[in-house]
Amino acid sequence: MQESTDTGFAGSGNPNADEVERFAPGPEAPRAVRKGRPPKAEPYRSFVAKLLVDQPAMSTSDLLQRARLLGYGGGKSAFYALVARVRTASPSVHRGRCAIPGVRSEHDFGPMVVTFADGSKRRIHLFTSRLSYSRWILASVIARPDIETTIRALVGHLATLGGVPLVTAFERPLPRCGQELAWTAALSQTALELGVAVEIARPAPPRRGSLAWIRRAFLRGRRFRSDGDLCSQLADFVRDVNNGAILAREAAPCARFAEDRARLRPLPLAAEELGLRLPVAVRPPGLVDHDGAIYLVPPTLVGSLGTLIVYPARLEIQIGDYRSSHPRARTS
Repeated sequence: MQESTDTGFAGSGNPNADEVERFAPGPEAPRAVRKGRPPKAEPYRSFVAKLLVDQPAMSTSDLLQRARLLGYGGGKSAFYALVARVRTASPSVHRGRCAIPGVRSEHDFGPMVVTFADGSKRRIHLFTSRLSYSRWILASVIARPDIETTIRALVGHLATLGGVPLVTAFERPLPRCGQELAWTAALSQTALELGVAVEIARPAPPRRGSLAWIRRAFLRGRRFRSDGDLCSQLADFVRDVNNGAILAREAAPCARFAEDRARLRPLPLAAEELGLRLPVAVRPPGLVDHDGAIYLVPPTLVGSLGTLIVYPARLEIQIGDYRSSHPRARTS
């Protein structure tokens, strides 16, 4: 029986050219791109970008209000999404940075546990400051986070920075330890004597970019031989941050610090000249206590309220017409 040479019938394993051409898939047709309505917020991109360059700290709600004055009639979500894209795409925009030099400084204080070379650990407290425009920072170890130590550390940092800004902002809310009245009185007096506005943060989770990162970044992988070595390494860390060796930014803090310092106002008094005014009450049989020490006043003043003026080496007690001065049992 002679084999068939036709390879084009059904069931054959070798299809002919006509079948290949008939069944082979042709070039894929381009898919049609669905074009919806353009976002109503997109025409305001350049407007938002210009405002953020001039005022990087402007909130999104303020930007929305200004856009509505220009006729924006779209939704809030679309506009907020546009602002988020503009903030991300603009390398010169940093949220929280003040656009004008010499206007604002930020301060924070908090505990951290340090590890020494022998394996021992100790809890210390760090006070940090930062100029909002240049991002120039200062950091110092303080003995304890009480009212007097914190206020004197603040004045000392302002003296090191070269002057006083218009606003000093505390990123940490006031300690809730029953001394809210004393904290408020001390900060109000400091603001009055320095000629500066004081802002206190509300209780909230730490925001991104806060000064708390300094404590975390400084402690990472570090051990210290002694207290002197701790202060030395802290000074080196602060210098590296200010020179731009740790944080990669478009401009190192040292490049902007001169602009900040030129706008700061002269400090009216030094930290050791500041007399903190604290409320005080006389206890029986005529005692006024401060910082773990007891000072005597006439027993006739028991139950009276007065003012304690605290200096680093002495303190004054003012209760009505009564005045007295005492050397401090423990100098600050």
